[in-house]
Amino acid sequence: MTKKITRKTTVLIADNDAKRKDIYIHTFNSDDNFTYHLINPNNPKTDLFKELNNKKPDIFIIFIHSLSHTEIDFLYKIKFENPKINIILITTPDNSKEIFKQFDPNIHNYLFTPFSGSDLKTTIEMAI
Repeated sequence: MTKKITRKTTVLIADNDAKRKDIYIHTFNSDDNFTYHLINPNNPKTDLFKELNNKKPDIFIIFIHSLSHTEIDFLYKIKFENPKINIILITTPDNSKEIFKQFDPNIHNYLFTPFSGSDLKTTIEMAI
C-alpha cells in the first residue's frame, strides 16, 4: 500500500480586523491542510513584500476596503514579483461594482464581508 503524500497549502493573510482574525484562526487551526501566517498590514514595521518573500505562500489573502489605482498597482506588483501566488481579495459588498469594473486577472477570487469560515475555505479551495 502506498501512502499518499500531500503538501500543506501555505496562506498569508494581511488583515487587521478582529472579527475576521477570529474567523481565520478558527478556520485554519481546525484544518491540518493549511499553514497560515496572519499579519497586520497597518503595522508600520510590516513589509508585505518581505513577508511574501519569506513565507512563500501559495495563497495571499488581503483585505482592501476600496480599490484605488494605488491598490491595483500594489496587487500587480505582488503578482509580478510572485507569479505563482494566488491572490484572494477580501472587501466590502459595496465595492462590487468597482471591483468588477477594475477586474484584474491577477486576482484569483474575491470574498465579500461578512463571511464565514466555510465561505473562506470554499474560496481558498477554488484557488488551489
